[in-house]
Amino acid sequence: MVQVYYGLGKGKTTCAVGAAIRMAGAGKKVLFLQFFKNGSSSECNILKSLDNIDFFVPDEKYQLFQNITSKKQELLKNSYNNLLNNINKNYDMVVLDEILDAVKLNIITIKTVEDLFFNFKNTEFVLTGHQKIPEIFEQSDYITEFKEEKHPFKKGIFARKGIEY
Repeated sequence: MVQVYYGLGKGKTTCAVGAAIRMAGAGKKVLFLQFFKNGSSSECNILKSLDNIDFFVPDEKYQLFQNITSKKQELLKNSYNNLLNNINKNYDMVVLDEILDAVKLNIITIKTVEDLFFNFKNTEFVLTGHQKIPEIFEQSDYITEFKEEKHPFKKGIFARKGIEY
């Protein structure tokens, strides 16, 4: 099965974390990959502490919504695809946090994602990101859109530890 959490609203990663913890709580093995993040957000601490969750961020870092050079894009492609190519079949769930944005930026191809679905038929996938990717959505079983209606950032209130990061 494939679950997708997407949109411009807050909470996509939080839902993915909840799904991973629920799966781990059921005694299952989880791989949690974060793209476009540096692994320092507060949820990373708990994910790293659980024995049956393997948590990784790519070696190459990039802040989402910044301008991306072609050189940086190539470095990201190599780093991100290396992570995806080394997934093994020992996982009951694979969380790919912000992968929809990686696809939209042409860092990861739609075919790469489709190959994961095909090669890991008994694995639950959880995908997050801001972008709607029709080819991926067609193959998804759950799709939830997160829509921002109000956010404290618009009042000048910056991200708070434990809430937004």
